[in-house]
Amino acid sequence: MFWLISCFLTIGVAVWFNPNTVSVDTASQKLPKPRYSSIGDYPAALNGDQFKRTPLHIHVQDDQTIDLQMKLKLSKALLERFKQTAHPPTFSFAANVNQDVLSPYVKRKQPAHVTVDFTSISNRTIVIKQRLSLKSALTPYQKKQFLDAENYQFLFLNEHDAAAGIVFDLDLSTWDSR
Repeated sequence: MFWLISCFLTIGVAVWFNPNTVSVDTASQKLPKPRYSSIGDYPAALNGDQFKRTPLHIHVQDDQTIDLQMKLKLSKALLERFKQTAHPPTFSFAANVNQDVLSPYVKRKQPAHVTVDFTSISNRTIVIKQRLSLKSALTPYQKKQFLDAENYQFLFLNEHDAAAGIVFDLDLSTWDSR
């Protein structure tokens, strides 16, 4: 061992080897290890201080199709959490569980949940769009129910499509236009 160290010192190079240290090739790592496993790791962060939203826009496309759209502006902190989550959240609209007058008439949602690539967001704003396909044409009363944003809720979904956060009162805006 002394001879090996002497050889290195003779040519002007000293190498210290610690067998308890593991070398990691950082050049081959493309993304940092996710800090969170799931959106369920930070439920308290899903509050009105961390995102702003427009009211839910509801558009009757035809007798059997309804389009839903809402814009969200995420705080820098919440966007960073979403980026650092191994199983990033998805989103969906659902009938308000307190007064579900919509579900019996819905055949399917397209997409079933909305996926967002959080690494490509430039201004912290995302637009959530879903289309409801209905079982049959709506009566005027049913159409009025579908056009009422109070009959919907917005869901932050975990990797098992279970709600980790729910937003009600989708007829109201928290968007700051300044």
